[in-house]
Amino acid sequence: EFIGENLYVLSNILTGSHEVLIKQVRPFEEKVLFSGRINIPEEESVQVTFSIPPFTELEKSGFGIIEKEIKTGLEEENPETEKQFKLAFTLLEKADASATLSELKERFDELYSEYIAVGSRTEEPPPPAGGIKVTVKTAGTLYIDDQEYDRLDTEEPLEITDLSPGEHKLEMRYDGGGKRKHNRGG
Repeated sequence: EFIGENLYVLSNILTGSHEVLIKQVRPFEEKVLFSGRINIPEEESVQVTFSIPPFTELEKSGFGIIEKEIKTGLEEENPETEKQFKLAFTLLEKADASATLSELKERFDELYSEYIAVGSRTEEPPPPAGGIKVTVKTAGTLYIDDQEYDRLDTEEPLEITDLSPGEHKLEMRYDGGGKRKHNRGG
């Protein structure tokens, strides 16, 4: 008869002495919860008492490492973080129920929700860029908004496609020191 998460009452067992072994599958190991010989008298019930340990040292260490790895990669979508979540959920899925393991699963569920929320955030797209084509008759250096942009020669026009919208100051400086200014919208 099923009496709880993976706990059963066994009935119609022959009288006499029996070897009893009760194990729990834990995330990283299998724990023996009870091992011993019991005597079952005729027409009587026998109760075997055992306790389910909260966390083993191996679980504290193992899940601590997994949680640290997850928290390190929580700020952005990351295949390594995905692997750590998969490992944690796989290990917890194989474990029999215990209060502390259930709490741990809830904690990983919450972390996973945070991780998913990070992936669903959309960054603001950059403002659209404007463009301009610059052709010169005399070679020189092009400055945009008083910042050196590129050296131009007379062979090919320069197409600038990364200007932010708005007013910009374009200035050609020639090797002889001459300047020519143009204000252009982007």
